Amino acid sequence: MLRILSQALPEFGHVLYIHDQTSDQNFFVNTTLLRKSYEDAYILREGETEENMRLTSDDWIDCVGLETPPVLMTQQPKLRQIWDHIVGNLILNPSIAVIQIPSDLTFGREHLLIPLAAFLLEYPVGYVPLNADQSTFLSNTPLDVYECVLEESGEEHTLLKFSCPQCVSQSVARLAPDEVQRRLANRFQPRLEAVDYPGRLEILHTQENLPRVGL
Repeated sequence: MLRILSQALPEFGHVLYIHDQTSDQNFFVNTTLLRKSYEDAYILREGETEENMRLTSDDWIDCVGLETPPVLMTQQPKLRQIWDHIVGNLILNPSIAVIQIPSDLTFGREHLLIPLAAFLLEYPVGYVPLNADQSTFLSNTPLDVYECVLEESGEEHTLLKFSCPQCVSQSVARLAPDEVQRRLANRFQPRLEAVDYPGRLEILHTQENLPRVGL
C-alpha cells in the first residue's frame, strides 16, 4: 500500500512502516526525521565519547528510568542494535517501504521497545522499564500529562500524548510544564506551517495520578 501511495503522492515517499516481530508492534515514521534522530543519538560530537554522550545532540528527548521513584537517566537505553538494523536497511535501500525488526533483536528485551517508541514518535520524554519482567508502572505517581491536538473545522486529532513524573519535572527545568509546551510548539508548529495546515495545534497539559499506567 505504501509503495502505491508513494507513486501517487510524493509525500508518502518518505513514509516507512516498521514492524517488530516479537511484540507485533507497528510504527509509521518519516525516513528523513528517522535518520536525523539516529545521527543525533549515535554520531559522536567533538569531545564526546560513547560513555559521556548525551541522548541526542539537540537534547530533544529525556529518558526516565522506571525505578521507585522514577529517575532521569543520563545515558542512553541500549537501543543501538535495533537502530543500526533499521537505519542500515534504510541506507542500503532508500526507497524501502517496510522494515521488519527480527525477533532475535528484541526477544527477552521487549522492554526496550518502550523507549524505542518514544524515539520513533518524537516524545520529549521516554520511559525505560527496569527489565522485560516489569509489569507495573508509575502506580499512584503524580504525572504531568501532555497532549498535542490538531483542530480543524470542528474536528480533532491527537498527534501525540505522553507524560512525565512530577518528581522529575519539578527538578529538571527543561521538563517544567511551561517549557515542555514551548518546546512542543517550536518543534511541531513549523512543520504544520510548511505544509500549509489550515487548522491549529493545541498543546494541553493536565495532572493525573493513576493506580497504574499502560505503556
